[in-house]
Amino acid sequence: MKLIKKLISLSLVGVVLILCLMISVVVYANSAEIFSKKDIVFANALTSYPELPIAEKHLFVLPNSDPNLSGNLIGDFGKPISLNIPSIRRKLEIVPAIVRENTLLVRPNNGHFLVRFDEKAVKDFLIYLNKSWRTLPSPEDIKRDTNLYIDTNRKWRYVFKIEEIVSLTEDSIFVIPDNKTTNLILIINYPLDRKFLIVRAGYRTVVPIEK
Repeated sequence: MKLIKKLISLSLVGVVLILCLMISVVVYANSAEIFSKKDIVFANALTSYPELPIAEKHLFVLPNSDPNLSGNLIGDFGKPISLNIPSIRRKLEIVPAIVRENTLLVRPNNGHFLVRFDEKAVKDFLIYLNKSWRTLPSPEDIKRDTNLYIDTNRKWRYVFKIEEIVSLTEDSIFVIPDNKTTNLILIINYPLDRKFLIVRAGYRTVVPIEK
């Protein structure tokens, strides 16, 4: 009888240790996935993103999808690495979009970008993300007629001015105006409210980042 109880106790300890190990592996995988910016299949840090609520979304592609194009935003000033929103005092790391089986994925602490090319230049630059304390906790406080900045790995800053802010339900579509300037389209998903906030800004200039 004592032997049976001892075996049961050892079995329970073994189960607990296995569960702790499994939890540790998942936590480590999630952290590694976020840090490395690579898709780890069994980790759940990456989640699927709703269908983009814009017209002609099929024209938006990964920045390096065409080998004849650099994938830079405008000119040869480097790769976009962060989005700066002074009106709400937030700076967010941005990385290229991640796609799995034709579905956009999103990380909990990043914005992801796609581009639309016009001939051999970037016509529109799109950033999608989820609203959260890790990204933008209060995007509704973003102000029209204020600036947005995209900084690059070569210490240059693209300056955009916000021209339009629109709130959409999941079944609505935003039409990007066909103007002569490059648009920055910021798509913020509210996961709990089943809606989006769309911020459209027009390109103004590019300047070096002061040290």
